[in-house]
Amino acid sequence: MKTVKDTLKNTFGWIGFNIKPILLFSIFYFIIMFYIPILLDKLMLLFFKLIHGGIYMGNGNAIDILKMPAMWPGLIFSLIVTAGILMFQVGAVAYAINESKKKNKVKFSQMAVAGVKVFGKIFKPRNWLILLYAVVILPLTGAIKIGCATTKICVPEFVEDFAYANGTLKYLYPLALLLLFLLAVRWIFSIVAFSLEDKTFRQSCKESIALNKKRIFKTMGMIILGGIIFIALDVVVSALFALIVTLISLLMDGNGFAAFGIRYLNSYKNMMSLVYSIFVPILNIGLITAMFFKWRQKNNVEDPIPEREIKPFKVRGKVVFVACFLAGVVLSTFVAKDYITCYMKESKRPVVCAHRGESYSVPENTMLAFKTAVKKKADWVEMDVHKTLDGKIIVSHDDYIERVSGKEIYVHESKYDYLRKLDVGSWFDKKYSYVRFSNLDEALKYLKKEGKTVQIETKPVDGNYPDGTPINKDFEKKVIKIIKDNHMEKRVVIISQNEDSLKRVKKVDPKINTANCMVVAWGDIGDIDWVDYCSIEEENVTPAIIYNMNKAKKKCFSWTVNRADKIQNLVDCGIDGIVTDNVVMVRKQLDAIDYTPGIDKFIRMVAQ
Repeated sequence: MKTVKDTLKNTFGWIGFNIKPILLFSIFYFIIMFYIPILLDKLMLLFFKLIHGGIYMGNGNAIDILKMPAMWPGLIFSLIVTAGILMFQVGAVAYAINESKKKNKVKFSQMAVAGVKVFGKIFKPRNWLILLYAVVILPLTGAIKIGCATTKICVPEFVEDFAYANGTLKYLYPLALLLLFLLAVRWIFSIVAFSLEDKTFRQSCKESIALNKKRIFKTMGMIILGGIIFIALDVVVSALFALIVTLISLLMDGNGFAAFGIRYLNSYKNMMSLVYSIFVPILNIGLITAMFFKWRQKNNVEDPIPEREIKPFKVRGKVVFVACFLAGVVLSTFVAKDYITCYMKESKRPVVCAHRGESYSVPENTMLAFKTAVKKKADWVEMDVHKTLDGKIIVSHDDYIERVSGKEIYVHESKYDYLRKLDVGSWFDKKYSYVRFSNLDEALKYLKKEGKTVQIETKPVDGNYPDGTPINKDFEKKVIKIIKDNHMEKRVVIISQNEDSLKRVKKVDPKINTANCMVVAWGDIGDIDWVDYCSIEEENVTPAIIYNMNKAKKKCFSWTVNRADKIQNLVDCGIDGIVTDNVVMVRKQLDAIDYTPGIDKFIRMVAQ
């Protein structure tokens, strides 16, 4: 208990001793971190166009592009810069805390120089192991937040959903995350050692392992305790704001002052989120540094931290620095004007598309799922289709249907009449044992009657039958014929992750709307001439992509969004539609979020 008390006391005491330069540096870092990802994205896209000659990277070309030797220097440079700007903050704050420990006051300029020195160490090949740790392991495990450079790096939601829904993966996936988390904790002091000592990152990892020997669970406990403190603070502040807003709404309903009060409180909450996002990395770096020194003391480590004499800027240096900073901000603002303009526009309410029907509460891709989606007021309905052995179009997500039927069979090897007899509801819940596969024709007839717009995802299977006939033969033609037979051409969008399938659709009928369903989405995707929409995995959605789509007068959907905390950011980006398993949750969230433009939206998006 004494160790915990001393560590927390040192964390807040050492940060407080040099709080002014630490805060000034963190605000400066936050400003440049707004611009650097945008500039890096623009630079990488320019490099991509010069090397590859293409306009975008998506499902169909991602692997081929990554295989190109000429692309690797740009990718490695991008990773180095990402790790470098993360360690820039760690190095600067760790330096300030180390000086606080020695009762030395520091200047902002000294912190900046210390951060630059650590940034420069990243470019040495012998330190490139830090790319794996800082850019992959820490963000994916969420072990501790030490900067905003990697906040968008995470496991996509659809990957997590797939893992937890499939056999042994639901046990292996959390086990893998746990092992990565333990590795993250085992190496956690490496970032401090790397920042303060004359060591390579590999040597820093060895020191971290030595410090954690026989006390890794103490380190983990301290990290978790720090996380609990920060979460508790956020929960209390959020709950307080929610209570005040509720009271104002109840007491002054319909009053103009009430609307003003609520708007003011929302603005204040957004500002608090911004301040919180600035403070958390500082406190976390402070906590790790305090533990680093505490564990060194307990291990009787005799190697002293090298003395670094970093002189503060003189007047001339300050003038040059401020001039360069302001010039950089002006130039970056000009380059990023499209992004900033996006932040200042009023957000629209996106349509809600039921993924595989209402698949949250009933078996997916069935007439019951489509009827439930209508009942729960979905604006659009999405479904997946396959072609059976006898050429019928059946609604199913998978070709291999063991997951939903318990039968180890393939749709493309089975006849329609046999498939229609299978129980595809019991896997979800025994009470749905009566549920059977639906076909595209009956699904469209029902949804047309209910006035819904439909996304039909084609899932072509590559290869040939034993007689040499392509499995995909006339697949898209049959889908389009059913659409036209139901006079649904204007209310259907054919989507696919298979780009060749979409090109075949346009070849059959150029007027049919198509959407590229993208797991990977980067570049000028609005310029793809054989699609009218894009449906993008939600982690890839950015204001830049939406701007690019809007410029091309095309719409953009996001899939599969099942978490309430993702929706505000998607709306702020300007998304046109949200594809979800849980229609009711998304509709409720859309009723509650803020659509107003201006500084509130800008602050909220930067705080993300």
